[in-house]
Amino acid sequence: MASCSMILLTLDFFQGNGGDKSCQFYVDKVREGGYVTLQNVAKRNLYLGMTEDGKVKPTIDSGGANTRFYPEVIECELKNEIF
Repeated sequence: MASCSMILLTLDFFQGNGGDKSCQFYVDKVREGGYVTLQNVAKRNLYLGMTEDGKVKPTIDSGGANTRFYPEVIECELKNEIF
């Protein structure tokens, strides 16, 4: 049985299941690469990363692909605003 995990990202901020700053992340957008990285609010040198077996763990961003998340737009709602 396959499992699927999803997270909800807003424009600049992501909060995990906990309420303290260790579960809060800044969303760093890399537009030219089409991905985002999630930087921890409490410990600015830690990022959310993936291991080879698919587990999510805190890690240091060394420029590898393990901290890159490629978002997929599931639903998009635009408000009628004048820019």
